[in-house]
Order: sequence, then C-alpha cells, then structure tokens
Amino acid sequence: MTIYARVSDGVVQEIIQPLLQEDGNEWPITDRFTANQVAQMVDVTNLDPQPACWWTYNGSTFRAPETGTGSAPQSPLN
Repeated sequence: MTIYARVSDGVVQEIIQPLLQEDGNEWPITDRFTANQVAQMVDVTNLDPQPACWWTYNGSTFRAPETGTGSAPQSPLN
C-alpha cells in the first residue's frame, strides 16, 4: 500500500493514506485526485521516519520542523 505526502511550497500539507476497493486492491491515486494534486505528491511509503504535516521538503529530503523555536503555523481558519 502506498502512502503519499502532498507538498505545497516545500511544506507537507497532508499525508494521504491508501484507499482500498471492495476487492482489496488499492484505489489508484490518479483516480482519487486531479492531475495537479497528484503532481504535488511524493511517495513516502518506505521512509523512516515517516514525514508528517508541517515537515519541509526540498525536492529530495524531508525534514521535521525544529522544536522550541517560534510558534506553530496558524490555520487560515484561526
């Protein structure tokens, strides 16, 4: 099963878990999202540690946010 990170402007916005069809096969990511959304996704299935929201991505490496410096990003709904 494939796990994706959707990255926008170098920051992980969401982690997308696999979705299974009734027959147990994984639903293709290209059938679940638009081409523009799929273009923002990076396969993170085999990474350890797994990236999470707010991690940064430079095109080849994920990095966890630094702790203890500044405040967490604010949601646009706050």
